[in-house]
Amino acid sequence: MGEYETRRQKRKSSLDSGANRSPGKMMDPDPVHRYEQMESAGQQSASPGPARSGDCISDEIAERDSRLACAKQMIEILTLKVEKLEQLMALKDGKIQALTMQLQQDDMGANYDDDDNSIK
Repeated sequence: MGEYETRRQKRKSSLDSGANRSPGKMMDPDPVHRYEQMESAGQQSASPGPARSGDCISDEIAERDSRLACAKQMIEILTLKVEKLEQLMALKDGKIQALTMQLQQDDMGANYDDDDNSIK
């Protein structure tokens, strides 16, 4: 915001100084004067800029660190969930195998007829 006010003040002062010129030159300031104004405005805005950008950079770093910590925590939680799901899958697979074996044994027993000792 300070840069904008400084440039506005410079623009106003250049317009005020143009009042002493001829009417034709008032709307068209000479390029050298305009370049000098832009250069001085750039130098003035450059000095407070690094302090502000340093604050912005440190804020961005703090925000990035916070997001990184949240992401790491989320990774840990998701890793634990994956491990639990793998355990459940192993348990489910074990139950499926046990039930499959029991079903096969029951089928073998149902196909066996006790009366004539033959398989259907």
